[in-house]
Amino acid sequence: MVEVLFLIVLFLLVVLVWSVLVNIWAGVPYIASPTAVTKAMVELAQPKAGETVFDLGAGDGRLLRLTKQTSPQSIAIGYECTPTVFLWGKLLAWFSRPKIDFRFGNLFRQNLREADVIFVYLFPNVMKKLIAKFESELKPGTRIVSHAFSLPGRIPAQIVKVQAGRREKTVRLYIW
Repeated sequence: MVEVLFLIVLFLLVVLVWSVLVNIWAGVPYIASPTAVTKAMVELAQPKAGETVFDLGAGDGRLLRLTKQTSPQSIAIGYECTPTVFLWGKLLAWFSRPKIDFRFGNLFRQNLREADVIFVYLFPNVMKKLIAKFESELKPGTRIVSHAFSLPGRIPAQIVKVQAGRREKTVRLYIW
């Protein structure tokens, strides 16, 4: 019994270390957005019935869950590349009502042509790489809502400052 428990703990540690290494390699560590920021992002996005909402680096899926609460007839799709975070987000998505489509994968390999709204909370180096993808795939009018980091070379349509605990956070809305 002790050996089995040891093997389970060892397995979980290996998965955790592997997940951290994937985070470092991908350059997109999981950092949850505070509730106040999540609310501000969804308010800025103004998702409507029938619109497709993507969360690139969806983490635990909290933005998508709030999107579906705000606009139940929207289509919510999240992409996450970190295995442990993906599994946690998938589990939470499975329990959430209404349905959220939570997918494992690299955000650069996803087709964004159907997006009406895109949520991002990604480091500046990743945001810079996304510009070319956005330029080639996004339709005019697509709304991009970013927590903390700006899209280089783009001017936000709106900037909102959000008090989250003791810190002020910045949320930007871009209209493609």
